[in-house]
Amino acid sequence: MTQPEKELPYQILCPECLEPCRIILRDYRITLSDCKNNHKRENISLPEFEEMKIKKSKRNLIYVRPII
Repeated sequence: MTQPEKELPYQILCPECLEPCRIILRDYRITLSDCKNNHKRENISLPEFEEMKIKKSKRNLIYVRPII
């Protein structure tokens, strides 16, 4: 019998500096803020956020990373 896979928590990274940041979801719009460099990105749609992750991952820069 195999053990169930352990789910890892995820951390959101700032798209500018790739430092951990806060994500706020309100009215189906996303705000990314409070990274250590005080970057802020507002009014991101859910599809746009998904595309941002795909674009970053294609360049080996992962926008959403597991906390290990």
